[in-house]
Amino acid sequence: KLSVTTDRGTKKSLPVVWDSSSYNSSLIGVQTIDGTLQLPENYETLVEPVATIILSDKYVGIADIVFIIDTTGSMYDEINNVVKNLKTFTDAVDARGISTRWALIEYRDITCDGIASTKLHPSSKGAWYTDVAELQNSISSLRNVNGGGDTPETVIDGLEKGRLLDMRDDAGKFFITITDANWKVNNQYSIPSMNEMISKLVTDEVHT
Repeated sequence: KLSVTTDRGTKKSLPVVWDSSSYNSSLIGVQTIDGTLQLPENYETLVEPVATIILSDKYVGIADIVFIIDTTGSMYDEINNVVKNLKTFTDAVDARGISTRWALIEYRDITCDGIASTKLHPSSKGAWYTDVAELQNSISSLRNVNGGGDTPETVIDGLEKGRLLDMRDDAGKFFITITDANWKVNNQYSIPSMNEMISKLVTDEVHT
């Protein structure tokens, strides 16, 4: 609410609706924002309200990032470097001041390891991580690689599990897939081809 004074000197506290489109949220510093008072009957405004706001540079972007990681046996020689490099990457993004949520999905081959082998590793608060240290601990837990059967793996299953997460409308959406193998089309979501999977990601504006 906003405290106002009538032309007769009476003070009132009235609700105000601020117009978020009247300023540029991508610019850092002091800006003004327009508002509209919610007036009682038989009142009118002489001057519409204007507020001063300070936009912080604490956050310079918004991103939802999903890691989709192959944890089959063939990743045995690579998994330690994967864990190390993802720690470096997540630390770097965190240091940039980006408002980031992270999700972590591992996949294998559902044709021989079962559909439960594609799984989301949730944070202590839900599907998404905001604490980088907690995310890195979960990534470290993926070192127990096994399974996979033949060489192609069921990455489509992991991609669609990620796509079905509740991503923010105003965030940049990024999927980072890490594997050493080709893909096979089998999945639990009846997606008929990789082209169809790609089309779904493009429609949802997911960068891969």
